Formats: sequence, C-alpha cells, structure tokens
Amino acid sequence: MTNETTHVPSDQDQDPVTDPTPAGEGAPPVEGGEAPADDGANGDAAAEAPADAAADVPADAPADAPADAMDDGFEGDALDGDAPLADALAAFTTPEPPPPPPPPPVAVPPGGWMGTVPEDWAGWVTFRNQICATRHTREAFLDWLAGNISEDSQPLEAGLGRYAGGQVARARPLLEQAKGPLAKLLAGHAQAQGGAHDAALATWRSVEGGELASRARCALVDLLLSRRDSEGLAAAVDQVRTAGDGPAHLAFAEGALAESQGDHEAASEHWRQAIEADPGHAEATFRLAELLDLRGDDEGALELYDRFRIGDLPIHVGALMNLGVLHLDAENHEWATTCFRLVSQADPENSRAARFLTYAEASAEQYYDESRERHADKQNAVLRIPVTDFELSVRARNCLQRMSIHTLGDLVARTESELLSFKNFGETSLQEVKDILMMKGLRLGMMPAAEAPRPFPSMAPGSTPGDGDVKEILVSELDLSVRSRAALAMLGITKVGELTQTTETTLLSCKNFGQTSLDEIKSKLRNLGLELAR
Repeated sequence: MTNETTHVPSDQDQDPVTDPTPAGEGAPPVEGGEAPADDGANGDAAAEAPADAAADVPADAPADAPADAMDDGFEGDALDGDAPLADALAAFTTPEPPPPPPPPPVAVPPGGWMGTVPEDWAGWVTFRNQICATRHTREAFLDWLAGNISEDSQPLEAGLGRYAGGQVARARPLLEQAKGPLAKLLAGHAQAQGGAHDAALATWRSVEGGELASRARCALVDLLLSRRDSEGLAAAVDQVRTAGDGPAHLAFAEGALAESQGDHEAASEHWRQAIEADPGHAEATFRLAELLDLRGDDEGALELYDRFRIGDLPIHVGALMNLGVLHLDAENHEWATTCFRLVSQADPENSRAARFLTYAEASAEQYYDESRERHADKQNAVLRIPVTDFELSVRARNCLQRMSIHTLGDLVARTESELLSFKNFGETSLQEVKDILMMKGLRLGMMPAAEAPRPFPSMAPGSTPGDGDVKEILVSELDLSVRSRAALAMLGITKVGELTQTTETTLLSCKNFGQTSLDEIKSKLRNLGLELAR
C-alpha cells in the first residue's frame, strides 16, 4: 500500500433517481379519451353507472393498466356525481411527481482544465482536489482531457490528468516518460500501486528538488516498512537524517525504524512527534492510527483515521478503508458507506473498495434490526451458560440435575411453583436460584421451554469441553465481527475445529487483524471450552 494522498471534499455525489414518466404526465388515460374536468356534463351517464362500480376494480390492478383491462363500469368518463367512481379513477390519472432535476453542467475553468500545469506538491493537490470534487466533475474532466491533450506529445499533462482522474494504470507509462520531479514522484506511486515495488523505489531515489525529494524519501521509507525490509529501511532513514528533511519527516522515519524493530512504544512516540511538528503529515497519521487499531485502541484509531474523512488531511485510501472497516465492526453502516464511497470516488479502479461499498450499502438497507438481533444473540449466549458454573448448594444442584435443568435457559423456562413442587427443593434452594438469575438480568418463568436456546454440544449433559461435535460448529455461527470473519476467510478457516489448530501468531499476521479481534475469538472459544493452538 502506498501513501500518495490528495484531498477530496466529503460531500457525496450520487446519481439522481430518474423517473421514466415525463414531468406532468401520469398513466395512460382511460378508454374514451382524457378524463374531463368535474363539470357535471355527463350527468346522464352517472345515473346509469352502477352504484357498486368502484368495488369492481381489482385490488391488485396496476396503476398503468389500460382501460380495456378493467372491469365493467369504467368505459365512460369520471363523474363528480359518483364519488367512489371518481376516487377510483383518480388513482389511475393522478400525475407522477416530477423527477429530480439533472445535475448542473460542469463548467470548464477559464483557459481549460490544465491552463496551469502543476509543478509542486501544493499545486498538484489543488489540481487533483478540483478534479475529484465530484464524480460529475471527474467525468467531465476526463472527457475534456481525451479531446484536448495528446498523450503522444504531452505525456506530462496527460499523465497528471489521468492520475488525477483516478486512471492510475493508464497514467503510469505517461508519467514514466515525462520529465520533472513531480512526474517522477507520482510515477513511483503509480508503480507501487501496480505492485512494481522495486521500480517504485528506484524512481523515488531519482527524484531531486527540495520538497518533492523529501516526499519521495518519505514514500520510500513507508514502502520499505510495508515490505519489512529492515536493512533497506535503515539505509533510507540514514538518507533522511543526512538530507535534513525537517522534524516531521525525520520523526516519521525514526518511527518507521522503531516499528520495524518491534519497538511499538517508541514508534508511537515518534509518530506523535511527527504529527505535532506537522498536523498534516499524512504518513505519520496513518501509521499511528494503524498501530492503535491493531493494539485494540479503536477510539484513538477512529479519531486519527477520521481526519482523512472530514478533510483535515488529504485523502488516504488505506486510512479510509480501515476507517470503513472499523465502522462496519461497530455496525455504523452509513459511516462505512461514506468511507468506501470516498475511496471509490478518488480511486474508481479500486475493486476492494467497490466490494466493501456494496457490502456496506446492502447492510444498511437490510430490513431487520441487526442491533436487536445481536442483542438476542448475546442473551442466548447467557441462556446457554451451565448452572454448574454458579455457586449452588449440593441440594439445589442435585435437584436441578434430576429435573434435567442444565443451563440458565432451562431454568428460566420453569416457574417457582414447578421448582417448589419437586421433592427436597425448598424456599432456600429457590432463593439461591433466583439470586443467580438476578445477577444475569433473568427471572423464573420468563421464557417458555420451547423458546429456550438449544445448548451447544459442549454444554449438553454428559459432554466435556473439546468434544468433536463442538469442533464441527461453523465459525459463521459465532457472531464474529467483520474484521475477524475476513481474517478467518483469508486463512480458509470454516469450522471451530480448524480454528483451534491455529495460533495467535498466525491470526495476528493477517492484515488489519489486531488485539481486539484476537480477544474476541479467544472469548468465543472460551465459551465453548476451547482455546487456540499454542
């Protein structure tokens, strides 16, 4: 993943919902011509119309059904003298609301879109922000670019334009043949995004020219950190020190070196110093957010990632993708949709963002209440807790066992009178039972026996933790977060038994899988009496 960034406003540009019916038109008129005004001119026909004519209209008649498809009584014109008939006909003749107006045309700036070709980083950011303001703006620009800029004779302008419009793969060969430090810097980003990491490193090393050279060294450090090239990273950090790239770039480089050596605390401190020196340092902000994310500090990660969404920092594909995943985990589907849509707007060729956007939109449109379902799942987990997990007297425990009460779900399906009717189960035992239920927010008789959740195999009478049946449970039934499910899918783990053969190290090696996800999986396994491999 690379860190080429640019700012995109956070307001969303969506396609207008168009209506095939032109403004002012409704369904086809009933047979016999247009529906007349209520002037009473056809009073005789009204007298002939059957009184129950309106009742003859099929309940499922479509709004655009032609008149000859209707029942008898609708061959004539609507009459104000027969209110039911007039109301029925009005349903077929009321015009549809006009469609939303089309988006205004995008005006070409004076002198054309590329009247001034950007030469430095600030100019490039301003240029790309202008192009990526909305989807319509980007499409209008690309249309203009195709008709006004020659890729053969103007590779710099064409390369910058294609890159700004999100066509990174097409921009790459143009930028590679163009001259100038900005072209080389962006060519390196295009190469890195295309997987040509060695080419990107070589290109960035060739950049000369003050600020752009500093940014190239920063990008080089970031890529070497992602590749876990400790030796190359150490040499790159030495170059940053020697070049005197400024306190923010230096602190970022030192943090990258510390991170590569496993010193997360030092890395975190260096990246915080980089942000203090330059609040707009995108690489340091992203790396610190990612580190907090993996360490389970979701609140700190969200605050930093969100700077990319609200416009405090130029857009960063990795940051917005991670932010979207965090919102998915928290079931904030609308926020997740916003993040993935921003990525798709800045990088239309990003298939991963497109897949996540589709998933987030589908999740947001589901008809059932997921939060209520999740609450029910948590309650069911409580109801599956064995009664043997609680401190009960020998008499109470033996009585419950003889009554085939093995879980809290079995217990809440019984009433006080049922328990007291059992031999040797008295008021003292009843109070013990009521106390443990109160601790879990439950009470006797709150659930019919038929609705009590079936216990997992490991909680069934006579079973022991680790029974084969438990390991056959699908991981999809464990109610895991999106991030945990994605990691298990990446590893090809579909059953609990396969999960118990996996180590913590293997799970933590998955991208975007951190301590929070690990704790979640370990907790799910503990509920089944299982654990990860050591």
